[in-house]
Amino acid sequence: MAGGDLLVDRLVAGGFLRPAVLLRGLQLRRPALSCWRVGLVMGLSGLLVEPLAWLQSWLWARRLRKAELPDDPIVVVCHWRCGTTYLHQLLACHPTLATAPQVALLLKPWIRWDLRARMTRQRPIDAVPWGPDDPQEDELGLARLTIDTNMAGMAYPWFFWRNVLGSSAAFERHWLHFTKLTWIYDGQRKTGLLI
Repeated sequence: MAGGDLLVDRLVAGGFLRPAVLLRGLQLRRPALSCWRVGLVMGLSGLLVEPLAWLQSWLWARRLRKAELPDDPIVVVCHWRCGTTYLHQLLACHPTLATAPQVALLLKPWIRWDLRARMTRQRPIDAVPWGPDDPQEDELGLARLTIDTNMAGMAYPWFFWRNVLGSSAAFERHWLHFTKLTWIYDGQRKTGLLI
């Protein structure tokens, strides 16, 4: 695996954090010095796309306010490493289910071809097949928007009670925003929502 491929995979899987999320994470814990290069790339990637996040919010503000979600979404929840990603991908193949995109909505049309060429065929973390057109599990999208996620609860043990066993108003607000973006992006002529 070439170094550039690994960098692209890391950016797709964990990069492009909103600067406020990155700063809050750094307040909670400093990364090891051995990880400073990766941390720098992850942080700079978020700064690079922040103007696009603002543009996306501005362009879709009206649609987000008017978006009405299905009453009965399918929510895949279980313990890590037990097959939830595989189940999510299988369900996402159903033509009536809307799913979140792997990459940012505004960038996707322009970078899809580049990601197809640069991404490894399997995620480095667990060897699950993946690509730029695969659905994204909501937890990854949410982790880019807010520190109040289950992932943060696992990464920062003192957040476990608050983020894994409970939820905050910020998490619920970001989850609804992300879910509405998913529905706007992929919900045309579909009847169900996969989260």
